[in-house]
Amino acid sequence: MQVKMTGKMPRLFLLVVFFVQSCAASQQTLSISVSEGQIAFACERDNKIHICLINVDGSEQVQLTDNFADSYFAPAWSPDGKDIAFNCFFNGPNNNWTEICVMNRDGSEPRRLNQSGGDDTQPSWSPDGASIIFATTRRGYRQIFNMNADGADEKPLTLERSKNLTPVWSPDGSKIAFTSNRDGNWEIYVMNSDGSDPVNLTKNPAKDDFPTWSPDSTKIAFVSERDGNREIYVMNADGAEQVNLTQNWAEDNQPAWSPDGKLIAFVSKRGFYNQIFVMNADGSAQTNITSDSSNHYVPAWRP
Repeated sequence: MQVKMTGKMPRLFLLVVFFVQSCAASQQTLSISVSEGQIAFACERDNKIHICLINVDGSEQVQLTDNFADSYFAPAWSPDGKDIAFNCFFNGPNNNWTEICVMNRDGSEPRRLNQSGGDDTQPSWSPDGASIIFATTRRGYRQIFNMNADGADEKPLTLERSKNLTPVWSPDGSKIAFTSNRDGNWEIYVMNSDGSDPVNLTKNPAKDDFPTWSPDSTKIAFVSERDGNREIYVMNADGAEQVNLTQNWAEDNQPAWSPDGKLIAFVSKRGFYNQIFVMNADGSAQTNITSDSSNHYVPAWRP
């Protein structure tokens, strides 16, 4: 069931719609047991954003970060599942800045990879674990850079006088998907892993962002506002067959594929807080795995 929102709808009506959709989802089942796997995500604790870990069935939620930085965001697993890269936010006396940091999967040994004093965000590992791409403002416009996994040998992949965000490496290592407004509108692009030959895939007047690859590199899930609110879509890797998966009145964000490609985790605000949901890759059986009274963001499946 899909409801188009035009103007302000009565709160009671929205709650009824949510109840009906929840009942329909409860009649569906996930394609694999929700006890399989773990998801790292950004969690709100004591007025601060941390990195947390949770089993896919919603059990054993654990906070991984402590006081290494002032706040954290955007966890990204190394391909071997041993490390997590993430955003570290630091508050200085005169300015604030963000760096790419890495820690062991249990939260131990956090370390800073780059200390540019700028705004480095949204890390993504190469499939071989040797490199990390990220978005940075160090050249004025937000661009996509590549560096070794230890922080060395930083180099730009985009040089456009535009904003380039949310880079993510394809599992086969050949492509990088990202968000850019270089054509005057936020679209999903794909370029070669060396930054060459960028191609606009979405070509839609609405805002499209947050791409993520399927494990076999044949599909890309992303977020689009083309139906009046933020929904999770999927398309072929060449941009064909763009399909709305969530079809919900609430705002849905930040999709992430499971390692076997059968499930997609995402963020949805279907109540007072942003929660982590999991659904089948076709959009069915949308299931909330977090239910506490706080906000959660940016899920990332452990390989």
